Amino acid sequence: MFNNPTEGWLISDSQIIYAVKGYHASQLGYYVVPKYLKGNCSKIDRCPPELQFYDPKLGRRTCILPFSLVHEKYNPYTPSSTLLLEGTNLLRPYIVFLNNLSDVALIGITGSSRIGCAGQESDLDLLFFPLKNPIDTYNRLISLRHEGITSFCPLQLVKKNYNEKLRGTLPLQFYIELSRLKVLEGCIDGVPYSARILWPPSDLCQGPCYPVSSMHYRGILRRGGYHFTTPALYTLDKENMIMLSWRIRYSELPDGYYEIVGELYHDDAGNTILVPDHGGFVRPLNDKSWNIGSR
Repeated sequence: MFNNPTEGWLISDSQIIYAVKGYHASQLGYYVVPKYLKGNCSKIDRCPPELQFYDPKLGRRTCILPFSLVHEKYNPYTPSSTLLLEGTNLLRPYIVFLNNLSDVALIGITGSSRIGCAGQESDLDLLFFPLKNPIDTYNRLISLRHEGITSFCPLQLVKKNYNEKLRGTLPLQFYIELSRLKVLEGCIDGVPYSARILWPPSDLCQGPCYPVSSMHYRGILRRGGYHFTTPALYTLDKENMIMLSWRIRYSELPDGYYEIVGELYHDDAGNTILVPDHGGFVRPLNDKSWNIGSR
């Protein structure tokens, strides 16, 4: 977790910096998402064709950086990462989190901040690896919101984030109301942050995980105790069915009736897992069926 690239790390080949996805690599290499061109901080989101491989565990082609092509590894937890925030408006928010959470979680920096590419409009991308129970980290973030240290971001920032990254995955008004509830995302003195509480699921897809089909689910979604971790987990109104998402946008969802489109998987433990992250969506069926005011 702290020496080998896993969820939240950045790694590069000779030309591109990638974000590592998931807690386990494939036999070939790391699951990755392209993020930046190396050397000039330009954003990139297309996987090079030569890195697109069929993965039987996922049931589709995905972006994998072979181990032999890795040039650099950007450890988010190294103390020197803090030096990259010097002279930016991200330093103070980072110090606030460091002062308030370092006794319950190891704190890492990722995204543009980690590679020295943060600009005036950049947000602070944080990783929290709990030292004991992840609920301790989440409760501390809730306390920071109650104390007014963190806050809901200005509406124009929320809409900007939605239009740039989330359109089509959640209804806009629902996302605005959800943003008022979420503590994994917010602002400190107008500076936006996003946080991932890293907690590998202990009993999902630890062995083979078999892709089944796509699925269109309509029914109840309930928090299962890990709605705030990466990945976020929820129980659905079908036997042994779970919704799992690696996306912060689908974290901290309130209980309620939803329409969910995603990919369906089975594992050897008998779990059925619905994942909306790749081309799917999550939408409330009725804005009166969920209580947006509760954590």
